Amino acid sequence: MFIKAFKNKHYNGSNSVVCITGNLNEKSLEQLVLRSLGNMAKGVKVKDPIINAKKSQENEFIKGKFNNLKHIKIDFNGYKLKDTNRYAFSILSFLIDAYLNEVIKYKKGLAYVVNSKNFYTNSYGLLSIYSAADSVKVIEEIFSILQKIRVDEHTLSLAKINVTSDLIFNLEYASQILDFYATNHLFENPISIQNEIDNFKKVSLNDVKYEYQKLLKDSPVITVLG
Repeated sequence: MFIKAFKNKHYNGSNSVVCITGNLNEKSLEQLVLRSLGNMAKGVKVKDPIINAKKSQENEFIKGKFNNLKHIKIDFNGYKLKDTNRYAFSILSFLIDAYLNEVIKYKKGLAYVVNSKNFYTNSYGLLSIYSAADSVKVIEEIFSILQKIRVDEHTLSLAKINVTSDLIFNLEYASQILDFYATNHLFENPISIQNEIDNFKKVSLNDVKYEYQKLLKDSPVITVLG
C-alpha cells in the first residue's frame, strides 16, 4: 500500500516532464505522447522538502572494510538550483579540486583519490570534498589547504574556461541535453544552455572571494568509512 501511495503521489502529470530531441515531426510527436501518456493522472505537484541547513549535525565514523582505505567525505552548505550564487560557488569548487589534487595527490601522495564537487537541487546544495586515503590524517591536510587557496584574475579566467568547457563537452550527448532541460523545467527554472554558460562567464573575482570567505566560516559535516 505504501509503495502504491508513493507512486500515485510522485509519478503523475504534475511531477513529470517529457523531453524529446532529434529530427522529428512535432505534431506527430505530440499526438504520440498524448496517446501514450494522455491518461496519466494529473495529481498534485509535490512540495520541496524543508531543509534546515543550520541544524547541528555530528560527524559520523562508520567502521568496516572498504578496500582497506579510509573513505572521507566533507560536506559544506551550498546553494539551490535557482540561486545564482551557485555559479561562483561552482568555480570555487573547481579551484578547490585543483588545489587538493596538486598538493595532496601529486606533490605529497597522501591520497589515492581526492576531489571537490558542487551539487545542487531545488531544495538544497552542497560542496562535497571526497578522499580515499590510508589515513584520516589527510583530513587535517585538506583543511590546511582550504585555508591557503589564492585566486587572481588569471586563475579565475582559467577556471571559467575549464568549467564552461566541461559543460559544453558534457552537453554534446543528447541524453545530457534532455537531462539539463528536463531538470530545469521540472524545478521551474527556465534557462537555456547558453544562459547557463553566460552566467558562469559573468562571475567576478569578488564573487569567488566572497564565497571562499563564506565557506571558511561554515561548519562542515565529516563522514568517514573504514
